[in-house]
Amino acid sequence: MSRLFRLAAFSFLLLLLLPAAHVFGQSCGPWRWINPLPQGNTLQGVAAGGGHYVAVGRAGTIVVSTDGAAWSTRPSNLTHDLSDVVWNGSQFLAVGGAGTVLVSTDGGETWAFRLTGATENLVRAAWNGSRWVIAGDAGSILTSTDGIAWQTAAAFDGASWYDLAWNGNEFLAVGREGASASSPDGVRWKRVDAGTRDHLFAVAWGAGRWLAVGTGFPYTQAVYENPGGGPWRAQRTRLTTALRRLTWTGSEWIGIGDFGAVVASADGIDWQQRESGTALDLLGLSRSDAGFVAVGKHGTILQSADAATWERRTPGPRSAVSDIAWNGSTYVAVGALGFIATGAADGPWIRQDSGTGRWLLGVAWDGESFVAVGEAGTILTSRDGAAWTARNSGVMETLTSVLWDGARFVVVGSGSAVLTSANGTAWSYRKVGPNKLLSSVAWNGDTYVAVGGDATAGIFESADLTNWTRRDPGGDEPPLNDVAWNGTEFLAVGDGGRVLTSTDGSVWEEGSAGVASRLNSVTWAGASYQAVGDDGVALESVDGRRWSARESGTTNDLFGVAWAGDRLFGLGRGGAILDGGCTLAPERAPRGVARD
Repeated sequence: MSRLFRLAAFSFLLLLLLPAAHVFGQSCGPWRWINPLPQGNTLQGVAAGGGHYVAVGRAGTIVVSTDGAAWSTRPSNLTHDLSDVVWNGSQFLAVGGAGTVLVSTDGGETWAFRLTGATENLVRAAWNGSRWVIAGDAGSILTSTDGIAWQTAAAFDGASWYDLAWNGNEFLAVGREGASASSPDGVRWKRVDAGTRDHLFAVAWGAGRWLAVGTGFPYTQAVYENPGGGPWRAQRTRLTTALRRLTWTGSEWIGIGDFGAVVASADGIDWQQRESGTALDLLGLSRSDAGFVAVGKHGTILQSADAATWERRTPGPRSAVSDIAWNGSTYVAVGALGFIATGAADGPWIRQDSGTGRWLLGVAWDGESFVAVGEAGTILTSRDGAAWTARNSGVMETLTSVLWDGARFVVVGSGSAVLTSANGTAWSYRKVGPNKLLSSVAWNGDTYVAVGGDATAGIFESADLTNWTRRDPGGDEPPLNDVAWNGTEFLAVGDGGRVLTSTDGSVWEEGSAGVASRLNSVTWAGASYQAVGDDGVALESVDGRRWSARESGTTNDLFGVAWAGDRLFGLGRGGAILDGGCTLAPERAPRGVARD
């Protein structure tokens, strides 16, 4: 479905009326988060100590706080995912992908990289008062007394660890398909038979015993008890979601997990659900004298004094964002499940009632009204971006893209559908050819180009929106997901890093962005093409032939990239709205229509 997310709105349409335009040279700095705040990468671990909180996550993300309520990002200078963070009384230690270990002695403000010699993903860390132990993929277990010099303590064939804990007498690691191992000192390890093939996601010590939680087939939940040194005892539970972290408070067990689950139990057998206020997966949990902090998917951070009432600490909507448009004073972003939000360039973003649960894939502004389009023929209009009215499109096709050409809105979608309207209210429909998903449309002042494809690519060209000619060469080339016009040529991007260019929309030159990723969207940003795709891929090119990577700072899929109101935006999963960091300087650019 993500291939449908693409930008559609056109801006600076007054350029059509100008014989030439003095516009822009350009330089682009790093991407930065606008929504959600302080960032939207998934957080996988959190720790508290020394008057500080630290949470870590995907794409090398580190966020810090002194009170658990206000959070800000800190650089890790890494792009590897970080899986866990632990406080040992004097320093924080974070672990992650490709053998990564980072340490901080100043409350998470700055971090030093430590060489471990490991290449496996490191998943969990624990401290016993004198020794660090880290468990990771491929059954690896590392140990260190100072966090600087590391040795491999064990490597258990067939094991993949999910959690690790210390109970005062022994370390216990648990993992995939019932894998379990224990050690009295972090150096000498032995396998433990957990008596199950369930995946053991979390383990903790409390009330005189180990408690582990696991998930079996078909997604049944169980707890496993062990007093230490003896056999495990399994108990099936009525839990319907997997738990990812456990802690013992002294009087009850607290677990967090998938779909925002927060549960509590006095005995580890009977669990009560507690309202977390989120449906997003919770993956990390810390407990301190001040209370609890839980972190999870798309940068979610929750705080509670008692693990019963939780408050959300990271503002901003989390629905996937597909497109954005600007009316000169207000930005409108649209996306998943009827998502519409309005805001200034740097936020905050305020969610509006769209009146629909359909995915909205494109939005455009004509000088008077916004038009948003999406699934099942959905078309909405608004004068201000806040109050929206549903319009009858007359079709049930998925509408993927909308532009304003100076005289009419043009919409394309599945089933080779093309819709047009002078005012966004009354719409006419035509089919341009055999059933084909049309993902995007662009216009150069004389010619319209629509691109798309289901299993294979399609390119269609028209001068009048009535008569369309197919221009793709046929064959089994991968689909195209977006097309832009830069003033002198069309450029289309697609699956597998595919890039095509054409000066007239008729004859196309095949190219590549040099990546294997699916490119979902492309825009002309005044002096360069900017393209984005799955897993946070971001690229730029001055000429459309030679491309270079830009570090987006996220691994969230990016569905749209838009140049709107002299700003570059990246849009994607988890409510991602990123500022592309581009600035403009007076220069001369080609005459034509710039897509926003």
